[in-house]
Formats: sequence, C-alpha cells, structure tokens
Amino acid sequence: GFLEGNAPEICETCSDCTDKIACVEDGFCASQSSGSDGDLSLRIFRFALLMICSIFGTIAFVHWKNTREEMRDHVRIILADYMPLNGGDDKDYSTKSFETKDGSVSLIM
Repeated sequence: GFLEGNAPEICETCSDCTDKIACVEDGFCASQSSGSDGDLSLRIFRFALLMICSIFGTIAFVHWKNTREEMRDHVRIILADYMPLNGGDDKDYSTKSFETKDGSVSLIM
C-alpha cells in the first residue's frame, strides 16, 4: 500500500470499481453503478417512501369515506324504523312538528 495522501489518482478512481483491471487499463470505471455498491440513493428512497405513504393514504381515505356512507345508511334505517317519514297515520313526523311558535326548531318538547 501507499501512505495516506501518496496513492496515485488511478487508485482512488478504481477503488470502488468491480472490474479493477479494466479500470486501470482504461483509466475510468465502466462497470461502476452510480458510485454505490447496491445501495439505494437517498432520492430513490424518498420517492419510494412518498409513494408508499400516498398509496396507504389513498386506501385509508377510501375506507373512511365508505365507512361514513355505511354509517349514514344505518342511521337512516334506524331513524326510519322509529320515525317513519311517509306515514300510515295522520301524525306529522317531519321536522316541522318540532318547530316552536317563533319558528325555531327544537327537539326537546
């Protein structure tokens, strides 16, 4: 080996190359893959992380929206059982029956 700082430039150029003999002969590393030995670049990692988070976020949003619609349907069914909107008797079950004399709506009688 060489002392620190005394190594020829070709040694530094070819230190990360997989085919060192061809690198020394050519003067450059043709087989080097973007300066890393199989590691992901930070840019690719960030992009992959963003895509994964976006996909899970979209799935969570769609699930939340569907669950909310299901809950609204269940509430409508329950309310229809206890407070029929299209009656069979003469009682008016609409919100107008809860209006007070001044026109405001109150569910407490």
